Formats: sequence, C-alpha cells, structure tokens
Amino acid sequence: MFPCGRPECWSPAAHPQDHDWLHRVIIDPADVQFWWGSDAVTVPNIVLVCGDTFDAWSVPRQVGSRALDLLPDDIAPFVPIAMAPTERWHLFTAPVMPDETAQVPPGPDVLHLGASQFVPAPPSTRGAPRPRHLARRRRRLPPWPPIAAALTRAAEQLHHRRITRERATRR
Repeated sequence: MFPCGRPECWSPAAHPQDHDWLHRVIIDPADVQFWWGSDAVTVPNIVLVCGDTFDAWSVPRQVGSRALDLLPDDIAPFVPIAMAPTERWHLFTAPVMPDETAQVPPGPDVLHLGASQFVPAPPSTRGAPRPRHLARRRRRLPPWPPIAAALTRAAEQLHHRRITRERATRR
C-alpha cells in the first residue's frame, strides 16, 4: 500500500501498490489461509472490493451517526459499519446497479465507493489506521438509496449547524 498524495483522499496511505491489483484478487480459501493464517510472517492489507456484492459510503463519524438517527427503524439497525480511527465511517449497502446513478450532491463530505473501488479491512495494519467494526446482526445489505439520502441530509444539517455557530461566534 502506498500514499496517493491527494489531500482530499478518503484513505491516505492505503492504495494498492500494484496497478493491476484488481486482476490479482485472492478468493481461494487456501490462498487466504496462506497470506493471513497464523503462520504468515507478513500480513498484507486486506481490501474489500466494492461493486459486485456491496458498495460503501465513506463519511465523517458525525455524519454517519446522524444519518443512522434519520433512517427508519427497519433499516438503521442493519447497516454494517466499519469505523476507522481517522474519524471516518464506511457504511455498507447493496451495490448501485450499472443502470442506476448514485446522486450525491457536491459539497457534503459523502463519498460513494462503488465498482472497482475498495475499503481497507481488518486485520490491515499498514497504511490507513486499523479499522474496527461495529457489529450488527447479519441480514441482507440495505438498499443504497435511503442510506445515501440520509447521509446527504445529515451532512447538510451538520454543515448548516456549523455555519450558524460560526456566524453567532462572529457577532
């Protein structure tokens, strides 16, 4: 893994070194055991590739927490979340299908990670800080539209509050 050098990067220092990495994905259980088993000398980072099975939505912790409050009770408890010490959360949803478009307005700090993008996962130890997971009961991944809408709304609400506080402080 290496840094990309972009200041707005959602995952600093956690990019695959091999530009052909997507063609070298390990899925065979024996290979997984070899690389991440108890006898492994060096444990490479694990990245979860988005797009076919799931998408991830990367947001600041405050936005993710507020979005969960905005979601209906039949969805909120079942959103898988990976939390990183960088104060970002990755919320997992069913993937955005090729014929769909995930509309995220510019401005809010809501990043959609879809086809051929990735999320570092434990036990990744180099690059991005080690994420920890918020355990949730297993069931189908929630659909992405209500999650994206709640995240966008939460980001906009928090941005509006921040601006209101700054204006009040200047007076």
